[in-house]
Amino acid sequence: MRRIDGTGPIYEFPTAVYEGINPTGPRGVQVDGSSVYTVGVYDSAMTLGVFRFGRTDGTVRRLATLPQGDWFLFAGDATHLYVRANLPSRTGDSRPHLAVWRVARAGANPETVFEAPAPELGGTVRGDLFGLDATHVYGFRTDDRGDIDPSNDTFGLFRMARTNGAVADMTRETGATVSPLWPPRLAGARVVYTTGHAPPAQSSGLWTVPTSGGTPTRLLAASPGELFRAFGVENNCVYVGSLTADPAPLTRIHAIALP
Repeated sequence: MRRIDGTGPIYEFPTAVYEGINPTGPRGVQVDGSSVYTVGVYDSAMTLGVFRFGRTDGTVRRLATLPQGDWFLFAGDATHLYVRANLPSRTGDSRPHLAVWRVARAGANPETVFEAPAPELGGTVRGDLFGLDATHVYGFRTDDRGDIDPSNDTFGLFRMARTNGAVADMTRETGATVSPLWPPRLAGARVVYTTGHAPPAQSSGLWTVPTSGGTPTRLLAASPGELFRAFGVENNCVYVGSLTADPAPLTRIHAIALP
């Protein structure tokens, strides 16, 4: 891996350096002060794993090996990284099971954190996990029906109990959708998320809702023609990047304190 200066990527590294390996591309990214972490195939073992890349010297280290599956690195804390996949059930249940494993940032065999029947999304609904705490795993699902009427779209947040896999909706909205490219973020006892594709007067904007569920609170409404594209949460403040195209392309960075 090498660092790139200027306006291009900050880091780049080969994803298919061994003959016969198909590049997987990074499946989720976590960063700390010294390393970049992702899931992929990046060494001569030619198997899927969780990898750590040194931010200064480019060293590559496999932290754990993963079985084949749709593994994705979706969360991290001070000591561990968390990956998820849908796996065949080991209990005879024909439904796929949602598995969440954790891997120590220092490297170790993966440990099972959570396993339960995967939530039934159905139809054209897409979804994924975005965070976890001591009691629940959190996810979102969105049904963007692809037509010109955004009132047909639906979006919802859900939580799954880590003890028994019970699924509960935290919020469910119509006329809104969320792109998997910028999923919701867990911020303490709240979830922060953006919605789009609906008129601003209805639901476009930046929102927060308690992890226990309830009525969402809008933190910021989008201006006409403005689309929120990415955001991050740090020190009880939300930073939002947006793009407007009329009358000319304009990028805005908003900073909103969490209530």
